[in-house]
Amino acid sequence: MRLVAALFSVAMGSGVVQADVVTVVAGRDNTLFQDPSGLLSNGAGPAIFAGVTASNGSRRGLLSFKVQDFIPAGSVVTRAELTLYADRARGSATPMGIHRLLASWGEGASFTGLGGGVDAERGDATWTTRFFEIGPAWTTPGGDFVAGPSALTSVGSAFRSYTWSGAGMVADVQRWVNNPDENFGWILKAQDELLTGRAKRFVSREGDPENRRPRLLVEYTPPPPCFADFNGDGFVDFFDYSDYVLCFEGAQCPAGKTADFNGDQFVDFFDYSDYVAAFEAGC
Repeated sequence: MRLVAALFSVAMGSGVVQADVVTVVAGRDNTLFQDPSGLLSNGAGPAIFAGVTASNGSRRGLLSFKVQDFIPAGSVVTRAELTLYADRARGSATPMGIHRLLASWGEGASFTGLGGGVDAERGDATWTTRFFEIGPAWTTPGGDFVAGPSALTSVGSAFRSYTWSGAGMVADVQRWVNNPDENFGWILKAQDELLTGRAKRFVSREGDPENRRPRLLVEYTPPPPCFADFNGDGFVDFFDYSDYVLCFEGAQCPAGKTADFNGDQFVDFFDYSDYVAAFEAGC
C-alpha cells in the first residue's frame, strides 16, 4: 500500500486534486408563449424570450445543458455560471430568475425571430404541453418548475451579456451530475410577471454569432483516479485482475496501462503486490 499511496500522490500532483473547467453550450432551448390554447412555440428559432409584453403576455425561456456528457460521474461541482446574450430589450431593467425544471420538454422545428411565437410543430414545448401533438401536458400551464429561483440577475439594456450564478445553480448542476435522469434544465422567467412591457430577447443555440449562444460554465473537482480499475471500464471486478495479470506476464496491456504499477521503472513482484492491494481496497 505504501507504493500505491505514493503513486496516487504523484498522479494527483502533490496529493491535491486540481479543479477542471468546462463550458457547455445549450443542447436544447425553446420559449413558452402564454397561450391557453397551447399552439405557439419557437423551437428552432434564433431567439429565446422571457418577461412580459406590453399586452400582458408572459414569455418563459427553456434551456437544457447535457452536463453529464462533459463532467465525470463522482465529480464535485464548485461553480456554475449561465451566460445569455440579450439582443433586444423592452422597458426598464427587471430581475429574471432561472428555476430548475421538474419535467422533460421538447424542441421542435417551429421557427420565428419574433416575440409573438409561431405555430408549434410536433414535439415542441408549448404553454400547456411538454411535447406538442405527443403529450403529456404540463401539470401547471407555463411549465413545471421549482418555485424558488436557483439564481437571479437584473436584465436591462440590449446588446450585452448577462450572467446567472450562485449556490443554487451549483446545487442544480451537482444534482444533474449525480442523477442525469433528473436533468430537465432551467426555465427563465421574470421574477415579477405583473410588470408588463419588459420582455427581453436572448440569442438561442440556433442564433448567430456562435459566441453569443447560451453557455454554461462549470468548475468541478473530478473524482480521484481508480487505480484498481485496470481496464478503465468504470468497474472493479475480476476482469481488471485478469487483465493486470496478463499484462504483468507480458501479454498486451490495456491502452495507456503498464505492468509497472508502482512506477519505479521495474516490473517485479512489488508491482503485482501493490496491484493486488489496490484491487482489494477497491475505489
